[in-house]
Amino acid sequence: MKKNIIILLLISTTLALNAQYAQFSQYYASPLNLAPSFAGTIAHSRVAFNYRDQWARIPGVFRTYSAAADINVDRINSGFGLLIVRDIAGQGNLGRTDFGINYSWYGIINQTAQLYFRPGVEFKLSQRNLDFNKLVFGDQLTPYGPNKPTTQPAPQDVKKTYIDSRASLLFYSPEFWAGVS
Repeated sequence: MKKNIIILLLISTTLALNAQYAQFSQYYASPLNLAPSFAGTIAHSRVAFNYRDQWARIPGVFRTYSAAADINVDRINSGFGLLIVRDIAGQGNLGRTDFGINYSWYGIINQTAQLYFRPGVEFKLSQRNLDFNKLVFGDQLTPYGPNKPTTQPAPQDVKKTYIDSRASLLFYSPEFWAGVS
């Protein structure tokens, strides 16, 4: 009965989840951005810095910065990581800043085949912000460009801070890895 309740809880929560996360073209160079299960997957400590500048010649660029560090603690079959991401998007500088801590644990499925599984979790403090004064609305447009003030009321709260989390599960061997996040 307890197992059925856990399965039902997992299915019901996944139906209500929405997410948007920065994508890097060299995702393997940013493992903690990919999934928290990658925390501590190598024998030594790791530090990674990533930068993405999408559509650089278009006004209101999309830029993402990321810094991550993780360590493997073999005596407790665990990995710990720290991830910081800053994402700036569009003309209104829609921004997101995340400060996250990652934990992963690994277990052995089959010692002979060297098949392992590694669940991971991340808990983070996130902040979203928007520069309302840089947005252009329809009532500002003239034949000569947007050169008059808007009649749109400025929102009271252009900065939101919240706590967020994510989880992942990784299966791997010397020949392959597969997972879900």
